[in-house]
Amino acid sequence: MDMPPMPPMAMTPMRMPPMGGGGMHMSMQMTFGARTSGVAFLFDGWTPATPTAFFAACALVLLVAAGLEVAQRYLPRLERWLVATQPSAAVRNAVRAAYTGATSGVSYLLMLLAMTFNAYVFTSIIMGFALGALLGGRLHERDPLRPHRLAELDVSPAPPAEQISVLRCERHNRPPSRH
Repeated sequence: MDMPPMPPMAMTPMRMPPMGGGGMHMSMQMTFGARTSGVAFLFDGWTPATPTAFFAACALVLLVAAGLEVAQRYLPRLERWLVATQPSAAVRNAVRAAYTGATSGVSYLLMLLAMTFNAYVFTSIIMGFALGALLGGRLHERDPLRPHRLAELDVSPAPPAEQISVLRCERHNRPPSRH
């Protein structure tokens, strides 16, 4: 059975709004500047009104970047905790998904802030990462008194104490045998 041909479809032509006009802001600064006024933080409405408010916003950005760095360094401990507490697979995956969503979201927000091409904002982000590495550096270090093991073995109970066996060897004064 042959299908009848489809009638032609009439589509209205699509038109792009004019660039740079009609409420669309299409210009993007591609060089670094060092302004303290008129810098929008993520949205046009989030523009600090005074230089003091601008530097307070930069301090907040620094703390967010530091917090992200510490959170990313916390992942091995989170995994060890998930293995030690042995929650269901659904709970483990939900915790991992929440962690990944939060750290990825904050990473992208910081990337968008860096794209303001403001030297103060960019420096705040870099200094925040450095501060986070300073504060969270211990999270990456291993305890020198514990041997390096896989995370699964790291939470297992300690092995039983070693037992010492003593073998007694006696020497007899016999002449060597000749074969």
